[in-house]
Amino acid sequence: MGNEIDQDNITSTPTMRNPFAAVHTSSGGLAARVGKFVLPNRKPIQTPHYITITSRGTVPHISPDIVRNSTAIGSLYIGLEDFLDKAPQNIPVLNVPQSHPDESRLRKFIAAQDDDILILAARRAQPVITPQANTANAVAIITSSGSWILDHTKWLDMIPKLRPDIVVGFADLAYGHTPGVKRREKMVDRTHAFTRDATRHLYPESTDSTDDSSELKTPLYFAPVLPLENTQQGLYLQDLEDELRPRVSGLALYESASLCIIP
Repeated sequence: MGNEIDQDNITSTPTMRNPFAAVHTSSGGLAARVGKFVLPNRKPIQTPHYITITSRGTVPHISPDIVRNSTAIGSLYIGLEDFLDKAPQNIPVLNVPQSHPDESRLRKFIAAQDDDILILAARRAQPVITPQANTANAVAIITSSGSWILDHTKWLDMIPKLRPDIVVGFADLAYGHTPGVKRREKMVDRTHAFTRDATRHLYPESTDSTDDSSELKTPLYFAPVLPLENTQQGLYLQDLEDELRPRVSGLALYESASLCIIP
């Protein structure tokens, strides 16, 4: 998928359930590590695995009944920008009626199966280049009505309403051109701040994200790793490994070369 998901850094903490178990690891490092990613009441994912990319919540070129009856698709990647308008006054996906407080509006809106794993990000897996630039507090997106700025605070407020299983965090990425030195510094600082603020917002110290028997109380958070060299984002990576690790359940990579810089 466009945002590759690396399970190497999933961790078990007092507040985060460990969803990943390694089945086999190559001692020489030349073969893929085999494992299983399991969430409560969801289809397990055998890793390595392909995550199905959706368009407006649907699998392109395949009808829902074929997906349900004739495929093994059990996980969906969804870009929030598919459901937003340029100047939204009343966003339909956020106003889907719930039959109970823990029901996912997103799952109900796209008519996904109850045991599908929903992975939500702000942008599509192959995003369109925007005419606007990202800011310190927002990322530029392309909606059905044109370009728009999605504020990070609004994004965080939408997550509990949509209730996906996994959230891919905000990343300040430069699409369509190679960023300069100063721009790279901004990318790291902003992404670091986005990740820090998001994990604090989603996982307060006094709140347990799960219980022993039911659905995830709060989505798992996958932190982005920028397509930059290790030296350019070393402080951010160190923070992911230390201070932020109890609240981060995985990493989202934007190019395969980033695998070599993962601690």
